[in-house]
Amino acid sequence: MNNVTKSTLFFFLIILFTNVACSSISTGATGTNYLGNPDFEEKGKNNLPSGWSVVPAYEGKGDASIDQESVKTGKYSLKLKPNHRNTSAAFGVFKLLNADAVKGKKITISGFAKVEGIGENRAGILFKTDRDEWLLFPQDTGGKFISFSKTISVSQSIPEANMLLLISGTKGSVWFDDLKVQTVDGTAAPEAGKRSPETKKLAATKIKDSGRLGDLPATSAITFVSNRDTGSRRAEIYSVDVSGNNITRLTFTKEHHFLTAVDRSRRYIVTSRAVEDTARPEGLGDEDRKAMWLLDLKEKEEIRLTDPRNHAEGRSFSPDGEWIVFLMKKDDKGQVDIYKVRRDSSSLTNLTDTPYASEGDPAWSPDGNAIVYTYLDANSRRFLLKTMDENGKNVKTIYDGGPGVSTRVYPPGNYDPAWSRDGKWIVFERAVKSGKDNWGSGIWHIFKVRSDGSEVKDLSVTGKHADRAEYLPSFSPDGKHIVFGSIYEARDSHQSHNDIFIMDSNGDSLRRLTTDTPTTSNMFPVWIP
Repeated sequence: MNNVTKSTLFFFLIILFTNVACSSISTGATGTNYLGNPDFEEKGKNNLPSGWSVVPAYEGKGDASIDQESVKTGKYSLKLKPNHRNTSAAFGVFKLLNADAVKGKKITISGFAKVEGIGENRAGILFKTDRDEWLLFPQDTGGKFISFSKTISVSQSIPEANMLLLISGTKGSVWFDDLKVQTVDGTAAPEAGKRSPETKKLAATKIKDSGRLGDLPATSAITFVSNRDTGSRRAEIYSVDVSGNNITRLTFTKEHHFLTAVDRSRRYIVTSRAVEDTARPEGLGDEDRKAMWLLDLKEKEEIRLTDPRNHAEGRSFSPDGEWIVFLMKKDDKGQVDIYKVRRDSSSLTNLTDTPYASEGDPAWSPDGNAIVYTYLDANSRRFLLKTMDENGKNVKTIYDGGPGVSTRVYPPGNYDPAWSRDGKWIVFERAVKSGKDNWGSGIWHIFKVRSDGSEVKDLSVTGKHADRAEYLPSFSPDGKHIVFGSIYEARDSHQSHNDIFIMDSNGDSLRRLTTDTPTTSNMFPVWIP
């Protein structure tokens, strides 16, 4: 069963090694080395070379440090040594490059590496722009540094440029030295069938078709997305009442829907929608690039709010229903930031722009004066909960939670915060155990914290449902209940589920709202205000 992709776009991806050969090419490269501290001679924090950081999702899975015992030239090399925890993916470090310096060019990646004792595992380099380029090394280099090089074409419209140095498995070591990223003289990269942002025709901004949108029943209390009728991973939007009855389909499209929210008038739904199949596996699903859409249930009109070349996700209206806050990764920018836009698609406003940080999962406070969101950078190495005002000012950290647990896909920390109607509590989820539980999702608990950070409670433990992967909680309008999605892989397959649950605000009185088979995904619920 596929893991559920939760509502955050995190630009440091877990890398699963594939058996790709490293190319040795006569480079013709010249000029500036765009890498910065490529020979690792400048020391930074935590015994790492300056400018390099451990990928946050890999924290605790090995040791990365400068090494003076085994070098190609100079005083230092960079050594990666995984430990027993590096069982599911890889361990490594990353460095962000200036995307503008390499876009539209041919570049050569070169340097020296030494590999010892990794057995059947792999070590190498991932250069990530709008696609993944691998350089994988031999599994043993005979105690010597070997040279490597590969020339690649970089498109004109890359969103980012990252270099990751990686090793899989639990044993052995790899050393890197004298790395270079240089342009090749007189070359420019072909577009590989893609049109540039200036010439690519945008999809329609409005759709008016009464057959695509249904009516929201007066008894409906919760919206969610499900693939119960599509016969694929593609999900449509549904509503349900507090008893789990009167499940009503609200969208009848060919698109995939992710997060949703309903405004207080119950006329508008905002949703993250994927129209194109932009990522593997084949078929529309959570992994594909999404845009924000507004669905007008009264006029049966759909309005696209964001450029489809960008990736956007969100589920929060301002209390007056005039604004929507969401995360977005722009096509020409590597980092994830928070934006707001008016309901009519005007006044797109960037609220965060912190270099080398990922900021997402925003939710508007009930009084409209604050937005809670998640924050990660190379120093925090986990997602913190922060608040800012409606204009992106007065930023405060309200909850950390400590080192936490990373899973196969997600870094440690706190995700998907949502306010209680009185503004006193914020509910969210965080991983407490990684591993094979719940089809590889691990174990995630629902927590609530006072909005000033003064008190935190683990509701999954209190309610004695602490063996599941529980996601995307939100409070009922009266603050007495919390709805959330739950994934549970039981020993008895008949007890397994991928469904919507309600509990009271202290974690007790757990009640299941949807009862499909585990192959049906009912997920991403949100209470209608």
